[in-house]
Amino acid sequence: MIIREKISGIQYCRAVAAIFVVLYHVGTTAEAYNRESIFSLLFNYGKYGVDFFFVISGFIIFNAHFKDIGVKGKSIIYVKKRFFRIYPIYFIILTIKVLIFLCLSIQIPENQRSFGYFLHSYLLLPIENQYPFLSVAWTLSFELIFYTFFLLAMKMQKRTFFSLTLGWMLLIIFYNIINLKYNFILNHLLNSYNIEFIIGVFASLIYREKKFLNIGLKLVVIIFLILLIFDQMESDLLMRMVLGCCFGIIVLVSANLSKIKKIPYSNIIDKTLQSIGNASYSIYLVHTLVITAIYKTLINLINIDSLGFVTLIFSLIIGIFFWKFIEKPLLKFTKDNFIK
Repeated sequence: MIIREKISGIQYCRAVAAIFVVLYHVGTTAEAYNRESIFSLLFNYGKYGVDFFFVISGFIIFNAHFKDIGVKGKSIIYVKKRFFRIYPIYFIILTIKVLIFLCLSIQIPENQRSFGYFLHSYLLLPIENQYPFLSVAWTLSFELIFYTFFLLAMKMQKRTFFSLTLGWMLLIIFYNIINLKYNFILNHLLNSYNIEFIIGVFASLIYREKKFLNIGLKLVVIIFLILLIFDQMESDLLMRMVLGCCFGIIVLVSANLSKIKKIPYSNIIDKTLQSIGNASYSIYLVHTLVITAIYKTLINLINIDSLGFVTLIFSLIIGIFFWKFIEKPLLKFTKDNFIK
């Protein structure tokens, strides 16, 4: 044990979220092969790692760009940062999957063979009743919605920014309560998943300004009363609210732990979680390709639980490899050459 002056709590959160998502897909892949695995039994709730990521994203974006709100000339830098953070490594991993299918003559489903489908997949535009070709990228379309909202809102003064954010939250709540859901675009813009980004924003605000804690608690109580009144206690909206609040508290606590000095910690655990946290985006994008390849190759050679563990480790290692040797250099290159 040694002493460290600062713990990067948010990176730990990203690591945990990434591990949970991988564990969930390891379990569902075993089920697809009609095998009962400890991973499918114990980590069915790993799918909520996506919700965790959404809250973390809201927290990080607001915390990173809080000073840019209402400042002229910051919008273009924000757009460049978000574009180069999301798209280059995504383009690469998506193209790798396309090449795998072409080189191995794997049949692409008929409804995924059009130019329009692949254009939507590459641009991360939502596709009605379909996942993108890299299926896990469905979450990134929600990320883009949040990034776009933040871009529009950050052009305003801080007071207007918070009014718009609160207004978006209320629109999401009432849109889901009245259950319109007849318009695909509106369904995406006002999807209950988006409320988790907003919770992340408010968690970040509380982290920066403790005086907003009471306001945040009152807002949560009012929203839950609205859901109770409108008989929404078994809705997706309620689940997103509960998950968002729970993960918001975890993120807030983790961020505050990062301020505490002289916390004993294990050097190995810290470095491992830091590496996984740094590489969480690459891990998220590449892990289903790794899982599919390993299961197809070893499903009949290794015990299903051992196979799940091997798959988890290789998913993390390959994701970290992609981050260290592809994503990280790309981010440095684009920062040095395109973001001034």
